[in-house]
Amino acid sequence: MDRPTHVELIAPVPPAARAVTDAAAAALAKMDGLRGRPGALAGRRIGLVDNSKTNALELLTDLQALLCDRSGAIAGPVERKEVSGPLSEEAVGRLRDRADLVLVASAD
Repeated sequence: MDRPTHVELIAPVPPAARAVTDAAAAALAKMDGLRGRPGALAGRRIGLVDNSKTNALELLTDLQALLCDRSGAIAGPVERKEVSGPLSEEAVGRLRDRADLVLVASAD
């Protein structure tokens, strides 16, 4: 099977709802001590959480590569977790120290 030559990224939320989701993300970031959404991606480190599901890591690394190519972002660390259960506190700490944003996905 041939791999697609491009991927179109779409926003899953209509423009009117983005202000709400942006405000919610900012509020959650303050509560959890997270950094919030970055502005531009250029120079930002994109980390990944591989949830051990079939094709999840392939999906994430392809998306990471696409974002790096299009925006000037930098490929960051990959942390692997078991399919069930949370990411370990140690892994969260490593991502917090070594990534500016983190992608998580489910795939089969």
